Amino acid sequence: MEDSGLWTQTEGPMGPGRPETEVLDSTSVLVESVNGISIGDMRDLVRAFQTPAGGFHVIRMDPESGYAAKVVLDAEAAAKAHPAILARHGIPSDRSEDLR
Repeated sequence: MEDSGLWTQTEGPMGPGRPETEVLDSTSVLVESVNGISIGDMRDLVRAFQTPAGGFHVIRMDPESGYAAKVVLDAEAAAKAHPAILARHGIPSDRSEDLR
């Protein structure tokens, strides 16, 4: 089992209290909403991640894209991990100049 503080990966069947990590095998998964805000463009996405829902970021995938799922991230852990993730992958900024 791997625990990054941001998510927990376990083996075995999914069930209550057993968060699972699943790797998506599709490059065409669309995000329907984040924290209850419908996503139509990148500005919506930036705005949505500024308002966690009860301490979590709740990302819902569009079922029309073939993957009806919900991803839940601990907002505080995500904020703490954010700078290290960018640095690890050599990404200078999490968004383009026009979205800052």
